[in-house]
Amino acid sequence: MEKLYVGVRAEFKDEKVFYYLDATNGISLIDVRAILIGGLTLTIKGIENPEEQYYTFKQMVRFIEGELFNDESFKDLYLGIN
Repeated sequence: MEKLYVGVRAEFKDEKVFYYLDATNGISLIDVRAILIGGLTLTIKGIENPEEQYYTFKQMVRFIEGELFNDESFKDLYLGIN
C-alpha cells in the first residue's frame, strides 16, 4: 500500500496568514482533499462528547464557508504540490 503525505504549514507575516501545502510527489488534488478531510474528521471524532463534536463540526463548516466566500481569502494562494 502506497503511503501518501500531505502537510499544511502557515506563516504569519504582516497581519496575514500564508498557507503552504506540501504533499507527496504526483498526488492529485482529489487525494489531497480526501486526506485533509480525513484529518479534519479525526479531530472531530477525537472528541468524546457528541454535543462537542457537533459544535466543533459547525465551527469548522462556518470557518470554511467564511474562507470560500471571502474575496480576500486565498488571493495569494500557493499550492506547493510537487
